Amino acid sequence: MMMTKLRQLGLATACLAMLWSITGLFYKGLNYGIEFTGGVVTEFTSSKPLSQNTLFNVYSSHIEGEFRLNGTQDGLSWTMRQSDQTNIAAQRELLLNVGTEQGWKINLQESVFIGSQIGQELIEKGGLALLVSALCMMTYVTFRFEWRLASSAILALFHDVLMVLGCFAWFQIKFDLAVLAGLLAIMGYSLNDSIIVGDRVRELLLSRRYTRLNLLVNQAVTSTFRRTLITSGTTLTTIAAIGVMAGDVLGEFSLSLGIGVIVGTISSISVAATLPPILGLPMDAYLIEPEVNESEEMI
Repeated sequence: MMMTKLRQLGLATACLAMLWSITGLFYKGLNYGIEFTGGVVTEFTSSKPLSQNTLFNVYSSHIEGEFRLNGTQDGLSWTMRQSDQTNIAAQRELLLNVGTEQGWKINLQESVFIGSQIGQELIEKGGLALLVSALCMMTYVTFRFEWRLASSAILALFHDVLMVLGCFAWFQIKFDLAVLAGLLAIMGYSLNDSIIVGDRVRELLLSRRYTRLNLLVNQAVTSTFRRTLITSGTTLTTIAAIGVMAGDVLGEFSLSLGIGVIVGTISSISVAATLPPILGLPMDAYLIEPEVNESEEMI
């Protein structure tokens, strides 16, 4: 009974958290990165290989606004993206002057200005990618599970994505293309957690060893809890390594994944496992009626 109450409390907390996230999205909105807002993009090469952290640390001391650096694996070809608060001439001059100070031979290539209209197109395409992924996952779980289990898994998925977006909105953390990719990964991870619990519930329903649904769900959560913790722990360790090794370059990406993994682990218990009994999942949901052939009917 204690676990049932904890799960129900977790569900109520999850609903409040979703409301908190939606409020943040409407009240503050997302702090979009330069990929979405537009800016100046300059391609350049260096005479010797340079690391991304070295370039970022050097140029960050000279640039007040937001900028991003992307380079090839050999460290010779680079692209700088800077917010639209600057112009092409200023960015090219900055690249040359700082490179000369550091003893780097910088060769400037093409420079272009990306308007906000292109950024708006990226936002629309990114949102479409999230929507299509969600629809595909919804179709999958609808065919795999009884509709109450499927609905719970889908709600848990939306809860996890909303929580990440809410945190980024309330704390005005930069939202860029890397974070968008992180959201797609979170959706897959969230669904995986919910499927593990849902599969266990289905197995226990088929075993017919339980007469009360809440006891069955508690057993399903208990039997999968260790596996879920191990999976989440190893995933968080990998994410932490990305955050430490990549530094500011992939900081927002690793943060979004970290939040998603934590809330995904919690929602698989508080949402995906708790909603089916509330929605009235029957104990005989997966029992198959025996087929009676014509000869047996005649007898």
